[in-house]
Amino acid sequence: MREILRHSGKLPTGAPPRPTAEIVDLLGHRLLSDARIGHWLRHQLLLTLPAQRWQTLAEGYRRQEGRHDALHGNATQTGKGSEIMAARWHQGSRWARLFCAVVGLPEVFAQKGLPEGILSYERVKHLWNS
Repeated sequence: MREILRHSGKLPTGAPPRPTAEIVDLLGHRLLSDARIGHWLRHQLLLTLPAQRWQTLAEGYRRQEGRHDALHGNATQTGKGSEIMAARWHQGSRWARLFCAVVGLPEVFAQKGLPEGILSYERVKHLWNS
């Protein structure tokens, strides 16, 4: 049956589509601060950053008031360093703004409150491209 649907053009071919739009529509600008997925998502972003940008974030993290002891010189991108930085998140903080800037995400993901409420995927995509 699957083969018939595929040949008729009713079944998409290739890899299944990614649910990016649905996740952003569901969580909006609070995507990185969500209690269930925020920490994991920040951690994954840190693990996949180019080394130079990770180092920029690590230096910025250390400069934050009271954070230099938590992220010692031996903390690495694939070790505890990314885990420690991912655990720290307060919507609207300097750290959140730095994180989004270095990772390359729109600043809207770091902002505390937005008058328009949850942003749709299309609105985030527009902000990202501007």
